Formats: sequence, C-alpha cells, structure tokens
Amino acid sequence: MATVAALVGTMWILKNQHIWYMSDPKATLETKKDPFYTFFTTLGTWVLIFTNFVPISLYVTLELVKFWQGSFMEYDMDMYDEEQDMRMSANCTNINEELG
Repeated sequence: MATVAALVGTMWILKNQHIWYMSDPKATLETKKDPFYTFFTTLGTWVLIFTNFVPISLYVTLELVKFWQGSFMEYDMDMYDEEQDMRMSANCTNINEELG
C-alpha cells in the first residue's frame, strides 16, 4: 500500500511542481526534479503513516475474538447452573482471560 501511495504521490508532486508550498523545504532544485528522491521520501512518509494502522486493527480484531469467545461460552451446556436454572452470562469481553 505504501509503494502504491508513494508512486501516486510522486507522480502528483512531479506534475504539480508549481505549487511552492507543497514542496520539501530541504530539497534543492536538483532533488525536486529527481523522481527517485521524491519517491523514496514519499515512501518513507507513507510507511510512517501506515504503521499506525496495524496496532489499531489488531485491537479491533482482539476485541472481536473475545466477543465471539464469550458468545460461545454462553451457549456451552457444561457451564449451565442447575440450582439457579441459569446459563452462563458473559457481561464483559475479558471474561475468558479471567477464567485462567
């Protein structure tokens, strides 16, 4: 994804060089026209942006897995209490971690 975004960004930057406030302030006139320099700086920018997506999606995936495990525990007949005539109820998502 970062490579595709860097390719598109490089093409856009090289096409729109007349927009002076969007250019790299540390770049010289020669490096502003160099597509390889522009590509690698844009690639580094996109890699840094996309590194935040992995932890966020990991948290969402873990919460979904905990929810489904809690749902499976609610339908488990081995966890049925005959004295109170009740099934197990998962009131929070981290109940499976507390069971040990």
